Amino acid sequence: CQLQKKRKNKIPVILSSGVSKLEDIEKALAVFEKHNQKETVSLLHCVTSYPAPEEDYNLKVLDFLQKQFGVKVGVSDHSLNPVIVPLTGYFAGGMIIEKHITLSNETEGLDDPVALNPENFKKMVEVLRCFEGKEPQEILEYLEINFGKEKIKAVLGDGEKKLAKALDVPITFFYRDSYTITGNNIVNSGDNNAVNASDDRLISLLMSKDEQLTMAMKQTSKAQS
Repeated sequence: CQLQKKRKNKIPVILSSGVSKLEDIEKALAVFEKHNQKETVSLLHCVTSYPAPEEDYNLKVLDFLQKQFGVKVGVSDHSLNPVIVPLTGYFAGGMIIEKHITLSNETEGLDDPVALNPENFKKMVEVLRCFEGKEPQEILEYLEINFGKEKIKAVLGDGEKKLAKALDVPITFFYRDSYTITGNNIVNSGDNNAVNASDDRLISLLMSKDEQLTMAMKQTSKAQS
């Protein structure tokens, strides 16, 4: 187990909670807690869509995660705007902001279309540094003035940790000898109906290359087993 290896070294560890239930997070943190190394861990809230709509982030959950697990929290951000989620995440208690960077959004890297180019990455850093240590109300006023009260309210959400449901697909669906997979068949890997990655029966799917395939496979238009 990679976590077992990490805990042997007292180095900072960042865990992403994307497609994880609370019990999954508890099991991961228990590895470090067992060896009195929980203080080395930071937990990132993540929305596994590429790009991820800002309104899906539910950043009030950061306070819940921090109180629930007693670790530093942050945001793994895959939205397109360089400011909204990072700064709202900081306002909501985030101590770490993870954001992809690319030299160009026009190149063929898998995440290049949703990563920040150097200009926007610089903008994100400058805004965060500008508000570092400022009062929460001052940060909130800036966000609401520049992006609108309703927008920021939506980004903050209700603070409930939940998984977005994908499809009602029986587990036997994945074990057929052959099946043509379309975009409508792709499910969130954290969905209760999806095959668990630790399942020994899990088959590997050889999928055809498609220009719309993303890391989250949300945009797949054609794939074949």
